[in-house]
Amino acid sequence: MLEKQRIFLFLFYWVITSIVLLPLLFNNTLPPIIDVLNHLIGIMQAKTALTAGEFPLRVTPSAHMSGWPYPYFQFYSPTSYMIAGGLFKWLQLNNPYTAYKMCIGLALWFAGIYMYRLVYWLTQSPGTALLSGAVYLLAPYCTVLIYYVGAFNEMLAVGALPAVVYYTLQQYYRGEMKTFLLSSFSWYLLLTIHLITFLCTSFFVGIGLVLMTIMITKKIKMPVRALAAYLFAYCLAMWHFAPIVQFSKFFIINQSFFFVKLYKVFLSTLLSPVLTLSSSSQPGIITDSLLEINPTMGVVFAFSAVLGTYLLIKKSLSEKNLNQILLILLILFFLVFVLIWIPSDFWWRWPVTMLQYSWRLLSQIMWIGTLLFALGINWLFSGSFNKKQLALILLLLFAVSAIWAPLFDVKYKTQGKIDELQHFSSDNYLLSAKKNSSLMNSMENLKLFYRKNPIKEGPPVIDLPENLLRAAFKPLVTVAGNVIEIKESHAAQFVARFNGEKIAIYPIKKGKFLWTFPLKNSSEKNLSTLQIAIEPQKNQKYFTFQINHTSLSGFFDPKKIVNISETRHSCHYINDETLCHINVPASSNFIELPIFYYPNMLNILVNGKPVSYISVLYHDALITGITPEAGKENVIQVKFVGFLWANFVSSLAWGVFLLLSLYLILNLIFYKKYKLYLEI
Repeated sequence: MLEKQRIFLFLFYWVITSIVLLPLLFNNTLPPIIDVLNHLIGIMQAKTALTAGEFPLRVTPSAHMSGWPYPYFQFYSPTSYMIAGGLFKWLQLNNPYTAYKMCIGLALWFAGIYMYRLVYWLTQSPGTALLSGAVYLLAPYCTVLIYYVGAFNEMLAVGALPAVVYYTLQQYYRGEMKTFLLSSFSWYLLLTIHLITFLCTSFFVGIGLVLMTIMITKKIKMPVRALAAYLFAYCLAMWHFAPIVQFSKFFIINQSFFFVKLYKVFLSTLLSPVLTLSSSSQPGIITDSLLEINPTMGVVFAFSAVLGTYLLIKKSLSEKNLNQILLILLILFFLVFVLIWIPSDFWWRWPVTMLQYSWRLLSQIMWIGTLLFALGINWLFSGSFNKKQLALILLLLFAVSAIWAPLFDVKYKTQGKIDELQHFSSDNYLLSAKKNSSLMNSMENLKLFYRKNPIKEGPPVIDLPENLLRAAFKPLVTVAGNVIEIKESHAAQFVARFNGEKIAIYPIKKGKFLWTFPLKNSSEKNLSTLQIAIEPQKNQKYFTFQINHTSLSGFFDPKKIVNISETRHSCHYINDETLCHINVPASSNFIELPIFYYPNMLNILVNGKPVSYISVLYHDALITGITPEAGKENVIQVKFVGFLWANFVSSLAWGVFLLLSLYLILNLIFYKKYKLYLEI
């Protein structure tokens, strides 16, 4: 009978999962959501890295816009991409979109199974547990993540969340070796799938366990053993977590969410059964999907909170512990609610901007709200349901869910081509010298930025500190742009003025242009100015042009350096390392490598000997520079290894984990044989 129940559960939640994913399963076109495209690139790169023998995943071989190795997985969701890349590789799927959909489907199915186990453990009612699993999968936030944000990793984290809560409670109450391992492993999965969801869940589960200890169990050893499993998860994930802690403040991504006020939610649509779509959404245009949606909590969780409040006031639950658990869940629910829908700009004052936008906390509403639903529906039906009642409640849940919205959204049906996907759209996990100037040891090329000229309608100005010019061997300015249109035949030219003095001219012709000219020191000034303008100024109205970038170079003596323009074609990513063959002139004492700079995380060998390395600013990125063996061919091997001490901690923790797991497996095998021997 037990086997039949398990098969029924597996099939039931697979059917629910299939219904939730119906618009995705029968749609082979790509949505114009930039995150979906980035995730597909990540899956393709994960397959390549796994084929090269990389484990754990750290580096994408060529997904960065430069085509250079990029340690994307070291800092972002390695487990998600390892699973998806593994499916793509070992099942020999036609494209990464299939692996993408399979992972989301497995995450939903897994979430349903473990929400069933969690609620059954809490209520001992199979009917209540069955409905609660469906409520979790049909939550509006699932639809938001899958169809409108394309949040692949966060959706997988939502799938793992019920197992995390379940095994944490098992470890809290039982404290066995088995629950210790399962709890720590589930926390490890959540941490390496989606760090933000991990941190949010840690906060609210931690508050819940503290309240349970104070109000129910009153035994300090219970939260201590849950905490031990939680901390052991950090040890398992130290190889991934420690570099994030070290560098998170210096990542380029931390400059990307200064406009977090735009991602706000509105109380006016709080009870809407579906998310609210902005009228600005247009078919075929890739936009910031976060600006186009207003996620909602949905009527089911709102109903559950209201019913739970009523039950608490009336003290209607039969067991005292359930009343206490209900109170804890309501405290957590309203705490999350306030943090999401608080009307003030609270998040601007928060010291950590990692959350990015408040409605990421809806994943916490999901598991807390589902448990509130379980207690409420269990009370309404006394924990016993007939088939008609179950079917009617399920139909009602489907009717008020958000899963139908994608069927009618024209934007989602836009055609996209997978074979055109090559590079990530951003530099999120590169180190920014703007965040910490001590990361920059030297410069190859500095991107220059214009400020408005205080003189009305004058050309824009670039400020150049004199000490920066003195640091350059022969300072050169490069201006790249495009003359889009010449309306009439008028003579005009670009003019560069340095401290008001004309130093260079460039004739205007239609099309792209690349203009380079030298600068000179002006020692009597602390700050020099550079202006790029069209002269004669009266003819400017006849030209439509744009300047794409302006940069300052010439910091090195070209005779003493092998620069990046030469080495980038001599280096290739083979297996899990970059291999370069470079002939170094006798006069050269420095080499720039097409390797992004991360201090204490690269292992570099020159002709078999380890060497130290420094950073070089190249446009907006920090690249790696080394001292070569001059006058001969240099065979350079570069491998991204992460923090060696963190790798050691993780290796030790995994060794302990595997030994304890082996002990449990052998103990189980021999116990069964011994029990069978006694029966004979």
